[in-house]
Amino acid sequence: MTNCSVCNEPSLPKKIVNFTKASVKHIFNGLENVPTSIEEERLFICTHCPFRSDEDNKLICTHKDCGCPIKQKIKWSSEECPIGLWSKYIEDKDLDKNVT
Repeated sequence: MTNCSVCNEPSLPKKIVNFTKASVKHIFNGLENVPTSIEEERLFICTHCPFRSDEDNKLICTHKDCGCPIKQKIKWSSEECPIGLWSKYIEDKDLDKNVT
């Protein structure tokens, strides 16, 4: 059972293609995950999104360009929300350097 208010969920083959693309991007991005604080922020945003479905206690994005498991996708720094509610995470490594 879904509680999605604007579901236009992609077909299973489309979900597989979309998640495979996301997985490949994650691999080419060095399997980098976001910090826990960013993951929590993304999860909060997704749990209030009208495209969220929680079938079988699994949060799924039902947007036509996604269909991915939310709890996995929010961890990956290479990923972004299909409707722009959160973006790719790029760590600013220059902040760690001492500037004189």
